[in-house]
Amino acid sequence: MQPSRPPRPWIAALIGLPCPGLGLFYARAPWLGALLALAMAAALAGVAAVQQRPPAPWSVGLLLTCAGLILLLPVVSAVAGYVQARWTRRRGQAQAPGDTVLMLGAAGIVGFLGLVTAPLWLGGHWLHFYLPSDSMLPTLAVGTRLYSAAGPAPDRGMIVVFRPRAKDDTQYIKCIVGVAGDSVRLQGGRLFVNGTPAAAAGPAQESLDGHAYAVVPMPSRMSGASSEMPQQTVPPGHLFVLGDNRPNSLDSRFPQFGFIPLDRVDAVGGVTYWAPGEGLHLRPLQ
Repeated sequence: MQPSRPPRPWIAALIGLPCPGLGLFYARAPWLGALLALAMAAALAGVAAVQQRPPAPWSVGLLLTCAGLILLLPVVSAVAGYVQARWTRRRGQAQAPGDTVLMLGAAGIVGFLGLVTAPLWLGGHWLHFYLPSDSMLPTLAVGTRLYSAAGPAPDRGMIVVFRPRAKDDTQYIKCIVGVAGDSVRLQGGRLFVNGTPAAAAGPAQESLDGHAYAVVPMPSRMSGASSEMPQQTVPPGHLFVLGDNRPNSLDSRFPQFGFIPLDRVDAVGGVTYWAPGEGLHLRPLQ
């Protein structure tokens, strides 16, 4: 296979802006391109790491450093790609076919990291959440990491992140099964909303307002508030929430939890980006 024509400086500069290092791969400087790509990946990972940990004295410094790199590296990449391409053309060196594979690989890695961490540095409306318990199995496994955002009005069947009590800032994630005015009851472990059973294809599957989701059903031997609850009406400005893992979830069924005020809702829906057994991925929540 014959090598392609020499790289064009303006192309090297343009493709280096959205993906640092990409223009240098194109301009026949793959090692320098890899270095810039790794630097951007490290900066994105640094922002994510700071956001996932409790505040510390070093957090602000690291966050500012990483944010500065995220802003600076695209400019450096564009300029370096332009200069390298001009130098390569003067030497009469053409782009080799294998460079395209390396270039696309670098773009894919940095692009994915950018998608995963973009909510953290695009604005404060996004919330990072780490699931510490199995209360949302099988929908969300223990250790799942996700982003959620303030935005759509909470509706039945949607995932919601909230703080149930005014003096407690602990965040929980559950599924909305009742909004203001709804009547909710549990009978034999089955959920009824406004007199209609939520079960879809069977006890392990429910559907509310077009949102279908899997649940861990209540064992027949269990009794009490977790499987039997008289009809309750959700008051104005509140939600009724349940964990998808019905036998092992602290939620609105219990008096210490109760209805959730709307002003305690932090985010609705979201996107998971990592889960045990799956690794990195991007999957929207309903």
